[in-house]
Amino acid sequence: MSLETPRRGDISKIVEVSGSLVAVQDVALSAKQGGKLAQILVREGDQVQKGQILARVDATDLESQVRVDQAEVASATAKVDQAKAAYEQEVTNVKAGIDSARASLAQQLESSQAQIKSAESALASAKASLSTTLEGARPEERNQTQASLAVAQANYTKSQSDLKRYKRLHDAGAISDADFDQYQNASDIALANLNSAQAALRLQKEGNRTQDIDRAREAVRQAEETLRQTRAQSATNDMRRADLETAVATRKQNNVKLADIKSANASLLEAQSTLAIAEQAVADTIVRSPIAGRISQRLAEPGQVVTSSTVVLHVVSAGELYFEPSVPDATSSDLHVGEPVSVQVDAYPARPFSGVVASIYPQSSTANRSLPIRVVLENKDGQLKPNMFAHAKLQP
Repeated sequence: MSLETPRRGDISKIVEVSGSLVAVQDVALSAKQGGKLAQILVREGDQVQKGQILARVDATDLESQVRVDQAEVASATAKVDQAKAAYEQEVTNVKAGIDSARASLAQQLESSQAQIKSAESALASAKASLSTTLEGARPEERNQTQASLAVAQANYTKSQSDLKRYKRLHDAGAISDADFDQYQNASDIALANLNSAQAALRLQKEGNRTQDIDRAREAVRQAEETLRQTRAQSATNDMRRADLETAVATRKQNNVKLADIKSANASLLEAQSTLAIAEQAVADTIVRSPIAGRISQRLAEPGQVVTSSTVVLHVVSAGELYFEPSVPDATSSDLHVGEPVSVQVDAYPARPFSGVVASIYPQSSTANRSLPIRVVLENKDGQLKPNMFAHAKLQP
């Protein structure tokens, strides 16, 4: 028996805790689209990457529906193109109709104005002619006629004198018959000119004949009627204006064609929406891994009919693991988040693993007066597996 010298010091409180390791990420996978399983491409323990395809549901019928919906989209697209082409053609036709109506109206107005001016000019000319006919010849014209008569009288007198002289020569045989005929013809022409000049002078003195005045008045009446009819053609102008208004009104047809485009676009959007749903349904037949890790469970086989609630596979992350032991309430106040923890795993009794207190739950259990905590372990080399049993000693 030996005696020890008493020493002052602190008594260490050590709390032993234990629990099963749990993966930080443990995901149950199922197909969003139910049906018969066509493929399961992995088994338990297989390493998988994020986004990797793990299983497929038979999508034969769904893919057939996608092809049908694609045809509907193509048809709807063609109808949109047709509606747009019809609208563009309608716009072109309406514009051409309006331009043509405007050109016709402008041409009609120009022609009408020209015809009115021509008719007014013809009426003025007819009135001037009537005035001249009623007034008779002017003094200048009478003087000219008298002068012409004097010339004609002198020419006739000379021709008679020449004819008498050359007749005596012809009777004497001094000139030929042909020479005498020339002087005879000259006398006849001089007599005709004299008679014409005398008639012109008598006509001027007597004034125009009644029939000439009547013809002049009739010409004025006809010119007035022509002007009236020409001015009455304003009704034709109104018709051309009405044609233009009708052509402009056809612009409403553009709105009809626009409505056709909107309707075709709505049908196209509906077809595209239906196609998108069908394509999504096909995409939902594929089961992908949302994380990088390992397959922990394979719960279905090809040929099995599954629904969206049927779990096909479990995949767990290969990184951090944790376990959640409980510590007595009396010691929990001395624990802090971030404190290091040495963890022992039954599968590796000679190797300690480093852990850390990741969280301390805010509520204690009334059954055993203990508080759950979470201890997270690093698993860089992947030796730790979910459900392994772990022990830890905490020193608050």
